[in-house]
Amino acid sequence: MRHVVALRREWASTNLDVRWFYLFNLLAFVAWGVLGLDVNLYLRELGLNERSMGLFAAVQTLAMAVAGAAMGPLFHRIGVWATLLGSTLLFAVSAFALAFVSGMWPLMALAVLTGLGISALFAGTMPFIIELAPPAHRSGVATIAFALIGLSFTLGSLLGGLLPTVLPLDALGSYRWTIAISAVIAGLSSITFLAMSRHLRAPAPLPERAHTDDTPVDQPAITRRDASVAVIVSGLLAAAFGALLPFYNVYLSDLGMATSTIGLIFAAGGFAQAMIGLTAPVWSRRLGSVWTVSGLRVAPVPFFAVLLIAPTAGLAALAYIVRAGTFGPTVPAESTFLADFFPDRMRSHVFGFRFASWNLGWAAASAIGGVLIVAYGYSPVILMFVGFTIIANVINVLYFGRHPAVKSGHVPGALPPRARARAGTAQ
Repeated sequence: MRHVVALRREWASTNLDVRWFYLFNLLAFVAWGVLGLDVNLYLRELGLNERSMGLFAAVQTLAMAVAGAAMGPLFHRIGVWATLLGSTLLFAVSAFALAFVSGMWPLMALAVLTGLGISALFAGTMPFIIELAPPAHRSGVATIAFALIGLSFTLGSLLGGLLPTVLPLDALGSYRWTIAISAVIAGLSSITFLAMSRHLRAPAPLPERAHTDDTPVDQPAITRRDASVAVIVSGLLAAAFGALLPFYNVYLSDLGMATSTIGLIFAAGGFAQAMIGLTAPVWSRRLGSVWTVSGLRVAPVPFFAVLLIAPTAGLAALAYIVRAGTFGPTVPAESTFLADFFPDRMRSHVFGFRFASWNLGWAAASAIGGVLIVAYGYSPVILMFVGFTIIANVINVLYFGRHPAVKSGHVPGALPPRARARAGTAQ
């Protein structure tokens, strides 16, 4: 209850620009939720199999990786506001075009353009929150923003599941116009940027100092090592997810589920993400962010492990909901935690490379996953999900749980309360 009251105060105290950003996230990720649910089902109606779907996903995420690596310099050169606005418009236009092409080469070209467009929505959320909110409010703003993203996926999945069943068209036409409607929603989301304060349109000035008091890690070798481990963990998690999740709607369809039912399952996952996301800060305070992040990320592993043995529709649905609900809330917690390790001047670069690592891992895994599914079915990619998820989180706990900045208490949110007290006593 205390946490709910704190979030209500956070909402009441936010300025108008933050609320416009909340609305942008709500609309933009509704559009992405619709596209994410329906694009593979659309490709199947075009006569493509999982190998081609995997290639489409790989090309799209490679484009996201390239864009992600460029986000840091781009944010500093033209600003986060301009980058997000331009990327959103690119995504809207290319998604609309995607709805009305059928050739393999045009589809691949639009996979690149939609990937370039959507990349800033993911890579730009935390940098823009850092610009919009003072340090004392960033955690609360991030919690609300990522909870709204989960809610957006819920609405997008419901819309993506409902529209193909109610549009008075054949299956292919229904998917075409559903994707077109998602593109229009993405375009409408860009209007929120025009309502924001004009001062946000200029790039934020680079700080003169390399480090501040709240970034205790000051040895370049340690900072590079921190960045390398964060990038590796991101890539391993992406390999886990990219091998399976791009095909999960098709997997559920193969298990006998209708599109509307798949939409409800995806919506339930988004709703679970939003609800758990609102409570994640409570668990972070009790267990420390390192253990909370890794604990939530391994929570779905037992469900998918059983799915290897007993692939039923009900278990597959439950496994997806648990995965969606437990992963989304870890993003703001991990992002806030990692920001403490890097100086202001480096943060956007580090987040950009982590985003690039995520998309490179996802692209490689989805391309390989599509080939494996066509040849051997879904068991190999489920096994990849289980294995890479475990490896990534073991590395995360062993490295960051023992990091000098954590053990010394300089990043107190990373520790459980008793460990924080011991660190404070040692100092």
